[in-house]
Amino acid sequence: MHRTVRFKVGDVHGFYAAMNAENVPYCVLRWADDVPFEGASDAAYSHDVDHLIGRHVISKIYRAASDRPGRAKLDFYSINGERGSAYAGMPYLTPALAAGILERRVQEDYPFYVPCIEDAFFSFAYHLVYHKGVECGIATGLEGVAPNADPARDYLAELVRLAERAGIELGTNPTLLSVHELLRAHRWNMPLDLMVRWPRKHAVLRALMKHDQALLQPLVDQVPDIYVFVLRSQSRVPQNQAVAVEMISTRFDVLDTRVLTETEVTSLSRLTRGGNWYEKSHVDPILPTDIIVCRERPARGPLPDGMSAEKIAKRYPHILNTDVLIKREVRSVLRKAQSDPETQTSVHATDNPTETAETLHAVMGNNIESYLRALRQKG
Repeated sequence: MHRTVRFKVGDVHGFYAAMNAENVPYCVLRWADDVPFEGASDAAYSHDVDHLIGRHVISKIYRAASDRPGRAKLDFYSINGERGSAYAGMPYLTPALAAGILERRVQEDYPFYVPCIEDAFFSFAYHLVYHKGVECGIATGLEGVAPNADPARDYLAELVRLAERAGIELGTNPTLLSVHELLRAHRWNMPLDLMVRWPRKHAVLRALMKHDQALLQPLVDQVPDIYVFVLRSQSRVPQNQAVAVEMISTRFDVLDTRVLTETEVTSLSRLTRGGNWYEKSHVDPILPTDIIVCRERPARGPLPDGMSAEKIAKRYPHILNTDVLIKREVRSVLRKAQSDPETQTSVHATDNPTETAETLHAVMGNNIESYLRALRQKG
């Protein structure tokens, strides 16, 4: 089990002062008014304080906390889900959302940083829908999924309060389904390709997976044999695209190659999991730059060396066509050719038609139908 390291702090004021002095990128995600500052309140406070942090800063947090032992429970979640700062082994929020929160954080009336009010609302809504589920006590709007009648806090009141402060129309009698759709409208929803991999699939999440799959199904039906390979910024030189296309062409018929615009890069990195978009050795994300759209062939090629069908099914449970594993060979070749040999995932690929539909929709937006028509005309 992947666990988040919990720090117990006594001098909370001093702890945040040390964090600020060290310029640690962090913010208290929610319930800022409840953060305990006195020794007595440290002991009486039964909740934990959740923080979002940047990459490679956990050692600074450790030093600041170890100098101030106490009883206030502080948890820290990093942008990319580094060991000890992940949520059940995964990034707490999608990395693009998390990075934006830290970029826009404010200090306001607190001795610590908090999200700006819009991010405070959306991150809280995200937490309720995808992390808490029925435990937040809010009506779900999902058939057969009833909320907990005795939640630990008044989550609905806090959601309404934050919406009013942010000037966001929440609607009357909000449900977790309606909040999910609101998050989608503002590009804050959990992507479907992340939902299916989320380690804690509570009843709300399972129902939302079915809901989102049904919404996407008309597009999925149009791409039953289409896969998308995504080149990432660490490999962004023309010859690398040519090498990738040549190698992918040994397994697929390449229908289209596309250099992504800045808007498309932002959309794709925000609306799909994409294998995470971060690398262990890098502070900045390794963003998508190009897509290679392909059609599968009737006959499949050999499996990767040293991998059986059973091993592939266990390691890659969502892959429908094992030929997408050509990405492993492409990564190996590009890694040897580029200046940063530590980059592992210079190429990402969709595992199935659902991921293909989600990826192409993220890139094409309202132009998706015309794009798919053009693809079908290519044979």
